[in-house]
Amino acid sequence: KGLRRPSSIANAIVAEYDFIGLVEKPDESLVLMQLLLGLDTEDILYNPSPHAGTISLWKDNKDVCEEVQKEYVPNGAQGYFDSNEFYDHNDIDIEIHQEVERVHEATIEKIGRDKFNEALRIYRSEMMVVEKQCLPTVEYKCNEAGKRWKDLNNCDKNGCDAKCLSSLKL
Repeated sequence: KGLRRPSSIANAIVAEYDFIGLVEKPDESLVLMQLLLGLDTEDILYNPSPHAGTISLWKDNKDVCEEVQKEYVPNGAQGYFDSNEFYDHNDIDIEIHQEVERVHEATIEKIGRDKFNEALRIYRSEMMVVEKQCLPTVEYKCNEAGKRWKDLNNCDKNGCDAKCLSSLKL
């Protein structure tokens, strides 16, 4: 008694939030949030974080630098991810994800697909400028030799001494 179908539960959960981004669609999620909040493109630009093969501070230990590992799916895991057993154990999460995707699409349609696509094009174009001009100047919290940046007090989410992003002229 009182049990509902997973999709109605997912709908109710998603309806509690003003916005949920999709991690597999970071560009689209940022641009959608930008349009909903009336932000300028410059407000959502960022320096990409260290990627696989680079060195970064790991966990919350400020004294240890480790290589960022590549993502991988262990042997045999993909078969489980594709199985009914996996779906049965994760049905609500999957339904929530599907509902967020549906809400994203409906919101894009409400804003206007052309307007959204143009904002996405501008965002990606400006991110290419960030990657070309700023990324080479960013010092992350660990250098390529695995040594910690000398002064973490001058570091933020954009790296250490990351002045390029705030002074970039687009």
